[in-house]
Amino acid sequence: THELKSPLAAIKLNLETLEKRNLDADQQKLLLQRSVTESNRLNDLCNNMLLASQMEGKQYQAVQEKIIFSDLVAQSIQQFSSRFGNRFSLDSTTTCSILGDAFLIQLAVHNILDNAVKYAPAATNIAVSVYADQQWAYCSIADEGEGIAAEEQQEVFKKFYRIGNEQVRTKKGTGLGLYLTKKIIVQHKGSIYLKEPAEKGCTFIIKLPLV
Repeated sequence: THELKSPLAAIKLNLETLEKRNLDADQQKLLLQRSVTESNRLNDLCNNMLLASQMEGKQYQAVQEKIIFSDLVAQSIQQFSSRFGNRFSLDSTTTCSILGDAFLIQLAVHNILDNAVKYAPAATNIAVSVYADQQWAYCSIADEGEGIAAEEQQEVFKKFYRIGNEQVRTKKGTGLGLYLTKKIIVQHKGSIYLKEPAEKGCTFIIKLPLV
């Protein structure tokens, strides 16, 4: 409930400020942009909560269609860049296709990107790459945050789990994103795992079968 109220409170404050104060055009634009960002965040939270409930109750009927995975990831990067600025680099050397539900797969990618934005310093790069071998399509998402301790790298995929580091616990989140992401990827006969970082940060790898 707190996570849902937080973006609503921010949007309400922005709108009240616009209503009560005589702001110049640049200030108005900034508040409107912040409101859109919070609205998108609220939408993502609602999608995660609703979908987790539907999937557990076996009420969601997944679509099976051919998806150009590289294009889907590029669309996600474009959406996040419009919300959070030019923090993302995309290295996509191949056009690869998978079979599945585009909404679910994109939500899974969004959840990993959202984590990277949330836990990495604002000035750092988030590096995304899409590649394939003869059987599998891969999406790698790497940030320059504090990383996840080895003993917690499997725990983060559990429902409602929040990392024990006090700095990370202060970040906003429901503990549903990674849980739902893994559920989606496994449902699509794939896997998701953390790659050991060279120095610091997190690198999540999504692996899905090619068609």
